[in-house]
Amino acid sequence: MRDALRSDLVRAFHGAPWHGPALDDALDGLTAEVATARPVAGAHTIAEIVAHLAVWADVPRRRIAGEAVEPAPDEDWPAPQPWPEPLVRLDAAHTALIAAIDRLAEADLARVVVRGPGAEGAPYTVADMLSGVAQHVAYHGGQIALLRKAIG
Repeated sequence: MRDALRSDLVRAFHGAPWHGPALDDALDGLTAEVATARPVAGAHTIAEIVAHLAVWADVPRRRIAGEAVEPAPDEDWPAPQPWPEPLVRLDAAHTALIAAIDRLAEADLARVVVRGPGAEGAPYTVADMLSGVAQHVAYHGGQIALLRKAIG
C-alpha cells in the first residue's frame, strides 16, 4: 500500500495521473505575471495556491515524523511571495514528503496521525492523510488549470 500511495503522489505532481494533467503540467512555463494574476475576484492566485500546496506537502511530512502540527490560517495560506519562490518551496516540500514516505514501514500507514492544537475533524491514519494529499493536489491542480484558461 505504501508504494501505491507514493505512486499516487508522484503521479499527481509529476506523472500521468488518472484524472488528467499532473500539477507540473498545469504549472509548466508559468510566468510571474500569470502566477500572480487574479482573473476571478475573490479567488486565490496561482502563486497563492502553489504556496498553500507547499504547506500541505510539508505538514504531512512533519506529521509522519510524529510532530503535532496544525497550520494557523496565515500559515495555511501564506502571504504572497515573489514568483517562483512558492514553486521552489513546493518542489522541496514534495521531495521531502516522498523521502519520508520511502522511510515508512507498511505498518506505519495504520498509525493515527497526531494533529496540532485547533485541528478539527475525525482522526485519520497516515494512509488516509497521504491519499488526501494526492486528492488535494488534484483539486488545486484543476483550479490552476481553470485560472490559466481564465487568464488566457
